[in-house]
Amino acid sequence: MKTIGQQKIPEEMLELLKKGIFAYLCTTDRRSWMPHIVTIFYVLDPNTQDIYFITSPTSKKYRNLLDYPRISLTIDERDVQNPFNNEGILVRGTARSIYQFWSPELKLTLKTIEKDQRGIKFFTRYTAREDYEESERSLIVRILSLFQKKYPQFLSTPGRDVEVVTGSLERVMVQLSIASISYWRGPKFKKFKMA
Repeated sequence: MKTIGQQKIPEEMLELLKKGIFAYLCTTDRRSWMPHIVTIFYVLDPNTQDIYFITSPTSKKYRNLLDYPRISLTIDERDVQNPFNNEGILVRGTARSIYQFWSPELKLTLKTIEKDQRGIKFFTRYTAREDYEESERSLIVRILSLFQKKYPQFLSTPGRDVEVVTGSLERVMVQLSIASISYWRGPKFKKFKMA
C-alpha cells in the first residue's frame, strides 16, 4: 500500500468523494462493540474537505457516534462486467454534531437560499440557536446549499421528500473530519493521511 504524504486530498480520491451519490457509514455500538452500517446521503465541503450528513438525533448511528465518534464510510463505483474497473474509497475520521434543527426550518432555509443568494442574512431568522457566531452560520448555510445543489430532486418534486426535509422532525447536521483515506481501483491500492 502506497502512502501519499500531502495535505490536499489527491484528485482521484477527491473526484470519487464529489461524485458519489450515497455512502455506507459505519459506527460502533460501544455496549456490544458491534458495527452498525447504514446508507447515507452526504456532501463534501470543498473548502474544508470535511464530509457532512444529516440525521435524526434518535437514530442508532447518531447515538453510536455520540458514544464513540470514530467512524468510517465507503463510497464506491462497481463495474459488474469488469471487476478491475471497480473503484472505491474507505474514509476514516472523527464525527461531531454541529447543528441541531427542526426539518421545516431546513425547508424554509433551503427555499430562502434558493430565492436569495445572500443566504446568511435570511438564515438568521431560522436558526434553532441564537448564539451561533457569524462564521458558524456561514458554514451551516454553505453546507445546506451543498445539499440542495447535490440532491435537488428531493426538494423540487412533491411527495419525494427524504429524511432531511420531511415533516416536523428534529435533525442534526454531522461533520466528519477525515483522518485517512484508502483508495482502490481494481487491484491497486493507495493510502492518504491528512496531516
